[in-house]
Amino acid sequence: MRKFLIPLTALCLQMAFILTGSNAFAQTDVGTLSVLEPSSPICAGTQTVKAIIRNYGAVDITSATIGWEVNGASQSAASYSGLIPAGTNDTVTLGTFMFSSSTTYIFKIYTSAPNGGADANAANDTLTSGVFATSLSGTYTI
Repeated sequence: MRKFLIPLTALCLQMAFILTGSNAFAQTDVGTLSVLEPSSPICAGTQTVKAIIRNYGAVDITSATIGWEVNGASQSAASYSGLIPAGTNDTVTLGTFMFSSSTTYIFKIYTSAPNGGADANAANDTLTSGVFATSLSGTYTI
């Protein structure tokens, strides 16, 4: 009887993987959900940039690194330290950026090193935003 217990357990784990489409064991998986601030139209000048990150895995996230770019220019990475339970989101302040008037901007935000380790699913790590534009500034005559 004991000889069949191990193969049967392995078969059950394989079936759980097939039926759920995911690993039957706990995953560490954090990803970028959206740009929270600034919102378009952006006021010219220095603005705080914030993003929403999500715990897509089954393990609580307590730390992560969040890299970001504005129009392809890398900015200093931000470190997240807090608690994101499985299936929930949190806001992270990435830093500040000096926005110029009459300019459009695209943000690229990407997560890495959840809990100091590897991410189980890199496919949800990176978000490239739509186009953000600065609002009009100055004096205009109509």
